[in-house]
Amino acid sequence: MLWLYSGIATLLLTMGHIFKALRWQLFLSAYEKVPSERLISSLSAGYLINFFIPFHLGDVFRIWYAGRKMQNGYGYSTATVLVDRCLDILLVSGIFAGMYMIAPTAVSQRTLWGYLILLAVLVVLFLLAVLCNRGFKQLALGFCSIFNEGIKFRLLFFLWSLISSFKDLFRKIRLWKLLLTTVL
Repeated sequence: MLWLYSGIATLLLTMGHIFKALRWQLFLSAYEKVPSERLISSLSAGYLINFFIPFHLGDVFRIWYAGRKMQNGYGYSTATVLVDRCLDILLVSGIFAGMYMIAPTAVSQRTLWGYLILLAVLVVLFLLAVLCNRGFKQLALGFCSIFNEGIKFRLLFFLWSLISSFKDLFRKIRLWKLLLTTVL
């Protein structure tokens, strides 16, 4: 019976991993075509690193591995990974809300509130970036101007990519595909 549960768990984790890579490919497809094999392998290696090393350093590897052969480079890769993580927070918040509705406990309530606060902060930052787009870009330009031209260019490209990634969630990506791959 243990082998059966292990097999089912392995199958479900593998399927979840594949759907997460497909969701990431949706973000990237707004600007370029990235082979799914590269995304799956970078996601796998990133998860392996996260298993052994704390602070999600596997995501840094994921950004590097996928971004090194992308046309838009590391800035866009970083932006799409951040968008991906924000969607993860949204989904986990929904899962904990459902758990709290089914079996309300003090632990599930604290966890739910923690995720809801984090989600609220992300929504406020997203709205500020979208609604105050020009002001945000001017502030970013002022901040990035203290660095040399190479660093300034990379920081600005990252920030512009981040803003574009969030905007393109609603403009260039089919929301039903995004919803489907996120839930699966």
